[in-house]
Amino acid sequence: MANGNGNGAKNNMTVSGEIKDDGSSEPTGPRTNGPRVVVNEPAPPAPQPPKTTVPTPFAPKTGMTPVVATGGLLALGGAAIYGYHWWRQRQALTAGEGGTPLPNGTGQAQGAPPQNGSGQTQEAPPQSNKDTPTQGTPPATEPNFWGTTSRGAEFRSVLAKIEEVSRMPLRLFLSVVANRESSWNRKVRRLTKRETDASADAIAAGPSRKNPTPKFATSIAGAGSGGLFGALAPYVAWTGLDEGFTPYLNDDYTIIEDPIVAAICAAKYYQRIVTYYPTVFAGGTPTSEDNYRVRLGWANPSILKNDPAGSLFQEVKGRVDKDLATLGLKITDLPPPDASSWPGLEAVVEGMKGLTPTWK
Repeated sequence: MANGNGNGAKNNMTVSGEIKDDGSSEPTGPRTNGPRVVVNEPAPPAPQPPKTTVPTPFAPKTGMTPVVATGGLLALGGAAIYGYHWWRQRQALTAGEGGTPLPNGTGQAQGAPPQNGSGQTQEAPPQSNKDTPTQGTPPATEPNFWGTTSRGAEFRSVLAKIEEVSRMPLRLFLSVVANRESSWNRKVRRLTKRETDASADAIAAGPSRKNPTPKFATSIAGAGSGGLFGALAPYVAWTGLDEGFTPYLNDDYTIIEDPIVAAICAAKYYQRIVTYYPTVFAGGTPTSEDNYRVRLGWANPSILKNDPAGSLFQEVKGRVDKDLATLGLKITDLPPPDASSWPGLEAVVEGMKGLTPTWK
């Protein structure tokens, strides 16, 4: 870190328009007891065809004024409906021109599947890729945009390269991490009691977790954390353990002072957080704001799992916002977290070979 049918009945109706006439008529002369006599009767007329009576079509006994008025009202009503529909379309298009909407404050991003499980979503107006960052795409900013300061400029080649070979949006995210964890000092070492206790505890718990013992376990146990991205010493040695490929298991912790190694370890750590902690995506659909939760996982993965919106999250978010401001960035410059195209640690290590150092 989502109908019914109706059948109409068939009318079997027969209609007859047939009008019958028997053609009978009354005699024109007086009737006696004998045969009927016709007196002074002119010659009988020629036979006539049977008469057919057709009813006169009904027509109201009114003028055309009501008809014209009714037609006019219908036309005006149709025009009003069409005009309202056209206005609603324009409003929808105008609302869609502003870019991707941010989360609406309920924990679900707008445009995400609804929480009620209905599976019905409201279709949004189409937007360009420039306005809508999606998983696996570069940042919405220009590829050579690093913010408005020169902080960390000597490490931009390694940040750009790790983004390329890992197929994850790391360039600006790791800039934010480095600004806080090392202040861009690649040889930084954190030897506070908290950090050294953490590294010692990890080495001590390794066998019970079936983790292989690093070659320099004793040195690593007291090393605390450090490097550009604040890696805890034992987890540098165990980088790639879940893939069965641990390139730094036999190296002492000082290897983390190499920015290439630091970037590789950071990429693997990012991949694990995004892949195995669904709470990263608070709204179900990844957004730029989910980078806050990835940063929380950087500080404490267990808190990310158990309390992803608690007090520590608020503290981490505040620190990220300060680092973004220092670098001249905003959270929407960072693409949504995405590890779906991770090629594997071995491919990443191979891809980082041959990079020319740009740092002292």
